[in-house]
Amino acid sequence: NVQNHQRFSNDISLNELIITLTIEAVIPEPFSGEDDEATWENWITQFEKKTAQRGLDENEKIKWLKARLKDRALNIFTGLESDAMTAQCQLSYIAVKERIESNVYSRCFEKRQKKTNEELDVYAQELSHLVEKAYPHQPRVEKCQLVLNHLKPYLHSSIQSKEWNSVDEALAVNCAMNIIKQAFATNDGTSLDEWLEMFECKADDYSLDNSTRLLWFESRLAGGALECYRSLPTE
Repeated sequence: NVQNHQRFSNDISLNELIITLTIEAVIPEPFSGEDDEATWENWITQFEKKTAQRGLDENEKIKWLKARLKDRALNIFTGLESDAMTAQCQLSYIAVKERIESNVYSRCFEKRQKKTNEELDVYAQELSHLVEKAYPHQPRVEKCQLVLNHLKPYLHSSIQSKEWNSVDEALAVNCAMNIIKQAFATNDGTSLDEWLEMFECKADDYSLDNSTRLLWFESRLAGGALECYRSLPTE
């Protein structure tokens, strides 16, 4: 029995060695988890294409995946593997893939900075994409707030102080305020900050939602400020 057990153990080790060598021949570059989203998308697409061609089942895909991870990505895998062993459940390939993907995109989100001459709405769209990939199960309002927190240096203070359900809506109000600010600069010297503060106080007194607030905002403009506001592009 001892000899049979030893032979069985040796067979398993040999099988795992064969699997590893096969994987290295097909997918030569291990994934570290330190790369950008494009590298991850290309790598996981290649990995899943190769495993599909060989008709691998869930357990075999897990072995292939573990053999081709390193550094941060491998640490994520071993952490999930340990959790599965503790809970006495099967480690899921989908769970590992989603956790690594979430980690990649969350790091990309944190590092993403606005490029020189990049339009704010383009920058916001990219941030929204990264947040959606990094935190797919988060409530929509929380994902919106993550993006707006990242955009704070480019937003009017009154935008920063409010909770929004939509990044696009917040940017529309912010854009309107910036356009009006430019109009005020060439108007009669009235302080935009003072005017906006009074407007926001009145809007808050009436508990206006953001759509109504925009309509009221337009109704209180005149002259060059109104012309600038109406020149804003609409979707």
